[in-house]
Amino acid sequence: MNKSEEAIYFYMDISLDFFEEYGFKSIPMDINIFRYVISSALKRCMMSCSIPVEILQYREKDRRGIIRIPSKETVKTWSALVLFSSYDNLECMFRVYKASPLLPCLNLCSSLYIHKKKDKECTERIPKK
Repeated sequence: MNKSEEAIYFYMDISLDFFEEYGFKSIPMDINIFRYVISSALKRCMMSCSIPVEILQYREKDRRGIIRIPSKETVKTWSALVLFSSYDNLECMFRVYKASPLLPCLNLCSSLYIHKKKDKECTERIPKK
């Protein structure tokens, strides 16, 4: 991939988990608080939150969203999110489900496709004449 074909943005499908399934307290979170938690994670790990993060989609019920970040900042952002461990004195963690330089790739799920078997194996020998 040459410089002109390089992706400008990187997309991540993430969620913020407060371990409710293990009996821990949960807090309601709208998109503004979710944005604040992401910037807090960046500030704690990178000592600055100058990385522009755009939230393209957000679901309040499970605190899951799709974010867009500059490609050059992918590793820093991913690291900051994964290392983040508490918000408002509650244990939590970001889960990164999918990441891609192409937004449509976040929708792909190979487990939904019906895979067909080949009629013949590739290793099968062709009879000699």
